[in-house]
Amino acid sequence: SSRTRLGEKPDTVVGRKNANTGKYLSIGGCQAFNGLFKGSVSNIGQAGADNCASGLARPTYWTVQTQNR
Repeated sequence: SSRTRLGEKPDTVVGRKNANTGKYLSIGGCQAFNGLFKGSVSNIGQAGADNCASGLARPTYWTVQTQNR
């Protein structure tokens, strides 16, 4: 289940930051990562700055996906 249902903030799964400003940069959207987390990835950044996050991004979920590899 998603931790966001419990009121927790989703965890970033992919994003690119400017090293000088710390601001997120565009990576062309978050849709490409939806298949990794059951369609739960969304952009929690500002317009034009992609911070792709999911409430399913937990070590236990990821381990199941990678089969402990």
